[in-house]
Amino acid sequence: MVHPGLERFFGALVRMSELRALREVDGEANLRGFEGDVNVELTGDDGWVWHCSLREGSMRWLRGGSMSPRSTVSLAPRTMLDLLAGSVSYSTASLTGRIRVRGEGHGGLMLAALVSRFRALDRASGWRGTLARAWRWHVLRAAETLR
Repeated sequence: MVHPGLERFFGALVRMSELRALREVDGEANLRGFEGDVNVELTGDDGWVWHCSLREGSMRWLRGGSMSPRSTVSLAPRTMLDLLAGSVSYSTASLTGRIRVRGEGHGGLMLAALVSRFRALDRASGWRGTLARAWRWHVLRAAETLR
């Protein structure tokens, strides 16, 4: 069974990708020129695998793992939720072994940028900020019910 909060988070990324709402790779990630697939593997009973396909400056999220990823980022669902909530930083989680990156290190940069963007978007103004705050509340509310 997939953790409900993470299903809401990654499920929304998949749906936005289908709508082409995610067109440009976040410049903070320093991923310009990187092309390929990155698996994000959430370990344990309520884990799952999603993958991000980076091609020509755009990204697309898909359910399931890529058969030939350039990088795989593994972490527990609780760690991912802590990252999204801001209770732990990517650097700390990585240095303490809560996040493992196999293959090219760009996968870790992509995940760090995704988390950073998620946390920063709720400070945005206008309709983007309103949607981002609703998404964050929706994801983190599901996480709180399982603590």
